Parts: sequence; C-alpha cells; structure tokens
Amino acid sequence: TGHLDVYVPIKEMWGAMFRYDYFNAKEAGMPTNQQYTIGACLKSKFETSSLYIYASRNVLPAPLNDTHQVLLVWRISPFAQKYN
Repeated sequence: TGHLDVYVPIKEMWGAMFRYDYFNAKEAGMPTNQQYTIGACLKSKFETSSLYIYASRNVLPAPLNDTHQVLLVWRISPFAQKYN
C-alpha cells in the first residue's frame, strides 16, 4: 500500500502532475487496486485561484472492469502565496 506523486511546474502559472496509487486489500478479502492519475493545473499569479483537471484509471484484476474518472476542481483561497 502506498503512492507516488510527481508535480512538474511547466510555466509560471501552469503545472503538470502524475500520481500512482497501490492498495493491497487482500487482508480485507478485496482485490488489489492500482490507480494512475494525470493532471494539469492553471494558477493565478498569487495562487488565490487554481483550476485543476485530473484523469484517472483504476486498474482492477480480472474479471472486474477497470474504471475511468475525470475530475475538474476549482480551488479558491483568500491567502496569497509568495510570488517569486
């Protein structure tokens, strides 16, 4: 059980991300689950507003079907981040 996160800033306000999740649920009598997620984000200059889009694929063992998911997140914060 664990995960790996990678975030790559592309430009001043753009970034790309990747996440790999692995969950071994054999002790609970459930199948092992792997999930791959890719995403992109667009942030305002001081990161008070951020828009994220994620696409995920849940890989399950046969005979279960893999599932796919798309998620759109808009995060608004009153706290400005330091601008470099």
